[in-house]
Formats: sequence, structure tokens, C-alpha cells
Amino acid sequence: MRAQTPARPTRRSSVRPWRAVLGAAVMAVALGAGQAAGDAVTRWAGLAGFPARLVPALLVAGIAVPLVLALRRRDGAPAARLGLTGPREATQAFVLGVTVVTGAAAVVAIGRLHRR
Repeated sequence: MRAQTPARPTRRSSVRPWRAVLGAAVMAVALGAGQAAGDAVTRWAGLAGFPARLVPALLVAGIAVPLVLALRRRDGAPAARLGLTGPREATQAFVLGVTVVTGAAAVVAIGRLHRR
């Protein structure tokens, strides 16, 4: 019988608790500022329905994404660690998301039809 070699210790990731707090703060700022500015723009432009919901969403994304990317760049980590890897991987993730949402919608629709 051959002796087993001890498992190599895995390299401990540089988990820093403050990063989670900083991420939550970035999202809080983006959500608050994006929603407030979005509401003002929506009222000023007289938008309603989907466009009225789209404006704050775009503002939140426009605030949060650059802040997160700037913080990642400052940290020295590549954008690929955020999942920003390329068109092939993005397409696969998109298809997976559509599949999951479609599957969930189908389950709900079938359940509702079955109850009738």
C-alpha cells in the first residue's frame, strides 16, 4: 500500500470583511441617488409606465457599475473576477438566466392552469 501524501493547504483567499460593507455602501448610495434622481427626471419629463421605471434603473446601474469597477481596479483585481470575461461567457450566462426564468414561469403557468 502506498502512503498518501498530505493534502496541500489551499491558498487562503484574501477575504476582507470591509469589502462586503463597502459593496453594500456602494449599492446603498447608487440605489438612493439613482432612485431620487430618476424620480425627478421622470416627473420632469412626464414619463409613466415602463420608461418611468427604466430611468432610475439606468441611473442606478450608471452609478454602481463604475464605482465597483473603480474599487476593483484600486484593489488590483482584474475585471474577469467580477464575471466580466467576454462575449462567449456572457452569452452562456444570458442563456442560463433566460432558461431559469422561462422554466420558473412555465412551472407557475402550468400550476395556475392545473388549478382551474
